[in-house]
Amino acid sequence: MAEAAERNLELVRLAFETYAREGPEAAVGLLDPEVEVFSPSPMANPGLFHGIEGYLQWTGAWFDAWEDFEIFPEQVEAVGEDCVIAVCRQRGTGRASRIAVEQTMVYMWEFRRGRVTRFHLYATREDAIEAAHSGERVGDA
Repeated sequence: MAEAAERNLELVRLAFETYAREGPEAAVGLLDPEVEVFSPSPMANPGLFHGIEGYLQWTGAWFDAWEDFEIFPEQVEAVGEDCVIAVCRQRGTGRASRIAVEQTMVYMWEFRRGRVTRFHLYATREDAIEAAHSGERVGDA
């Protein structure tokens, strides 16, 4: 595996470990100032967000909805030189409903010069791989 892909895999693994200890703000140092954050409809917290402020807005809205929330990466793999996908089991308890939820989500991270330029959430591994291969930013489509 190429050096860049291996480095990106390690950054994603470290991001999940740091996130578990410190929360979503811990990932800010990995993000490109123009990062694209995307979650498609009908997934929770759908939309397109830009930049560090957009990332913090997206994660803030997500965590406002949960009393507790955990992510468990089950499979982390490189897709080409620049992208990493992570199949994750997520579980949490709704803040208002108090209902426990567990689901699988797939994160797609694209790196350029050591920074995340695209951070997307998908329902399936196949959708995440397709997005990684396309290289298109959602805002350009």
